[in-house]
Amino acid sequence: MRKSLLLAVVGASLSATSQAEEMSLDYEATIIGAALDDQGQAEAESFLYDLMLGIENDHLFDNGLELGFRLGGRVQQDHAQRPGFAGNFQSSDTDQAVVGVRSPTTGIAYADAPLDEGVRARLEQAYIYLDGGWGEVSVGRDVGVASRLDARPPTLLESYHGGTSRLDPSGIAFVRARNDPTGPSAKISYLSPRWLGVRLGASFTPQADADSVDFDPDTSVSGVNTADLENVLEFAASFSRKFGQADLDLRIGLNGATGQSGSNFATFRDYEAFGAGIEIEKGAWQYGVRYLSSNNAVESGDYTATEMSVVRQFGDWRIGAEYGVAEDEFLNMEGSSWLVGIHKNITDQFAIGLAYTDSDLDINNSNMPEGSAAKGVILELTVRNK
Repeated sequence: MRKSLLLAVVGASLSATSQAEEMSLDYEATIIGAALDDQGQAEAESFLYDLMLGIENDHLFDNGLELGFRLGGRVQQDHAQRPGFAGNFQSSDTDQAVVGVRSPTTGIAYADAPLDEGVRARLEQAYIYLDGGWGEVSVGRDVGVASRLDARPPTLLESYHGGTSRLDPSGIAFVRARNDPTGPSAKISYLSPRWLGVRLGASFTPQADADSVDFDPDTSVSGVNTADLENVLEFAASFSRKFGQADLDLRIGLNGATGQSGSNFATFRDYEAFGAGIEIEKGAWQYGVRYLSSNNAVESGDYTATEMSVVRQFGDWRIGAEYGVAEDEFLNMEGSSWLVGIHKNITDQFAIGLAYTDSDLDINNSNMPEGSAAKGVILELTVRNK
């Protein structure tokens, strides 16, 4: 039924006269240099990078309908033992029930052996879309509406953050408040037009089996069980409004996700998650908070995460502070991260950032009872064309 409807709309649009065709290319290259003092299981790396390339083509027809496609990929050298934010935190305590199980929310496992992976390349976007007065429909590889319509705190650096970090030189990043259990797995999504500042969306993912360089919902490692999420539904609502007289921009996001577990491991059950966020911009100040609560697809063992930040703009300069905290009752982990720093756009294409960061991670009842920590300086260079 969905395929028939989509083909009918495509056919109707192609019968119209084309008004314009546009091809765009965007890229971003980020390099991080870190000088961190690490303790416990943290083994910091001093050099990381992330390369992104995207191509988009769209046709605009006389009837106002837009038909297009997008391809996007990334190449990334993240922490070798934390590919796609996932990773195995080691334990010598084989009596722990959670050993050999991976969280579907973060991709993190509490296991007997660490991961060790180098440079990763992933196709993260490969979808077609139709956009008109009735809204937008897209089919293919892309993140779902829970992530596309969320509201999140402003970030100081491009790739390293106090929460949901793209690059993690410390190796102990644990805060992920982005509601995105499927990654770029193939899906169908619908986004409504924005009415009175409100936009609604829904996504359906048959199988959460595709990973990005930032998140892997189904890391395959011998001896580690995953939830194998399938039939994942995502719902989202976004409110955006500018209040001119008050010099205030407000954005609010609410989202949810549900899915079924296809795992043969009896511990896993249906997946549920809820997220909320708010962004506020007043004059040169930006504030934001984002929250995520997930049941980790288990009976008892929620994951909760909160990110918050404040940023002050001074022309091409901005200074700010970020903080994130998370707890996983299933894996018996809790951690936090904060940073303060400064960022400058040298040109429209080149930016530089410098920050001091402090992260910690405690794994209860593990073979590292004192926990892990890393603190020090992050230098980031970014070249982009967006």
